[in-house]
Amino acid sequence: MKIRAGFAILLFFLLFSLIVPWIVPEKELSRWDDITYWHYNPKFAPPEWYNYLTIHDRAPSAALTPETSVSRYPGVAIYNNTYIYDYRYDVPPQDIVILFGANFSDRYVVDVSLRRPDGYSIRLYSNPVRYPELFLGIDRSVRNRISWMASSYLNVSMDYLTNPVSLLFRGRDGKPLHGKYSLNVVVYSLDNSTPPTPEVRVIGSCFGLMGTDSRGRDLWIGFTWSMRNTLLIAFLAAGMLFILVMFFGIVSGYYRNPAGKTVDFMNKLLLSIPLLPAALALIFLFSRQASGLGMSISTISLAFILASLFWGRDARSLKMIILQELSREYIEAAKAMGADDRHIIRKHIIPRAVVVATSYISLAIPRLIVFITFIGFFGMIPGINWGSYMADAYVQGGFISGAWWWILPPGLAIALLALAFVLISRGVEERFALRQKP
Repeated sequence: MKIRAGFAILLFFLLFSLIVPWIVPEKELSRWDDITYWHYNPKFAPPEWYNYLTIHDRAPSAALTPETSVSRYPGVAIYNNTYIYDYRYDVPPQDIVILFGANFSDRYVVDVSLRRPDGYSIRLYSNPVRYPELFLGIDRSVRNRISWMASSYLNVSMDYLTNPVSLLFRGRDGKPLHGKYSLNVVVYSLDNSTPPTPEVRVIGSCFGLMGTDSRGRDLWIGFTWSMRNTLLIAFLAAGMLFILVMFFGIVSGYYRNPAGKTVDFMNKLLLSIPLLPAALALIFLFSRQASGLGMSISTISLAFILASLFWGRDARSLKMIILQELSREYIEAAKAMGADDRHIIRKHIIPRAVVVATSYISLAIPRLIVFITFIGFFGMIPGINWGSYMADAYVQGGFISGAWWWILPPGLAIALLALAFVLISRGVEERFALRQKP
């Protein structure tokens, strides 16, 4: 039962890691550090399903569909675009952005106004288009108009830290004003040319499956790919570690010649080397550094470095198990019947060593994952991993701001993986102990 439960958890993580490139395209990950790619997303927004756990519903992001009418006069054409937003939430959107597109120019004059459910209308913008996008919460002229509305109509003052867009969705009683908002974007074409239809996006206060960070990046993309990369390194290192533990453990335990003593000395020497400084030094030596491009090291090289630093203790423990096996009667009987070393190792030592080494490796993988996360936190592992993911949370204030959707998932995933391998290790030990009973 323990083995099945452990393998079920492990299989879930492995299968999920394999399908990550299909559910989250790698081209999305390639834009991870491109801040401009994410600036239409909300910042520090919890996941959308959080609305089911709280009494204060947050507004999700949405793209609004316009109703367009055209009026033509001599020398000018007027395009009236009306966007209806049905607001039914307790926490307002972070911002509203109007995308004009790169084809807009000074020949177009734009008038933006908002009509609230209580009948109050406010003109937010009236100027020629100078930029391809207009953020209502950032543009200075829009902020000044909302500030005037706040003081004259809502009887509140707006300071520099207040989100002006939140005041658009606030009633005179200080509570959220629910209902249908009508955003009118009127475009005046001074040469009768047809302008592109502006696109309006509501930047909500919740987002996606795992929320966003302080830059608006989709944490679902960061978490899934960092999990895939972390597990890839850990399992490659575990496979190499199994081979090293088997080789050094058997050689040091079975042979009492100079070769066995040399291997045993290597095991002892490795146990005396500080793990973290040695790992950092080896990674630095075997990586390639370029100015402005950071550090680069292959996944295979990194996995081998980790495996070569972790085998000492497990190989030493396996040696003690083999010494116990060598004292058993069936080993003495095999030697008395003329069996050579190769036969004894193949028939008696390796089967026992495989079980023991498997148990050791199943407990070593969680240590490898934690160690990879730790050194990745300090930027010693190229690419995105759970360490760099948590480092971003620390640097960008995720811990201070209490962004639990950013901090908890890696910790919970590591805990589940550790539980899976503990269950597998204990199950393997119990089954082998039952087989050993007379």
